[in-house]
Amino acid sequence: ATLRKLGLDVIELPADESLPEGVFVEDTAVICDGIALMCRPGIPGRLKEVDIIRTILKREGLIIIDIEDPLATIDGGDVLFTGREFFVGLSKTTNMAGAKAVASAFP
Repeated sequence: ATLRKLGLDVIELPADESLPEGVFVEDTAVICDGIALMCRPGIPGRLKEVDIIRTILKREGLIIIDIEDPLATIDGGDVLFTGREFFVGLSKTTNMAGAKAVASAFP
């Protein structure tokens, strides 16, 4: 309610009990200036979440970029945008190839 009072558009998704990590929508995409880099989670069971969010972002008119490197993994929660530059933390779900995908998508 607070976000709507601030004049923001809010998209609500129905709960999906088969996706317990689905509440962490920030993990599925890195978004900046109308471009969405779709993440490839290091946990294969989370790929369905990415597909759901991809559909919504495409419907909202964002440009969708998919990671081409089959070895790249990235979790959007490991990415911080300062307004000027991106920081990507390497973790068990984000590797160097995933960090390079962010650099390529947002040069």
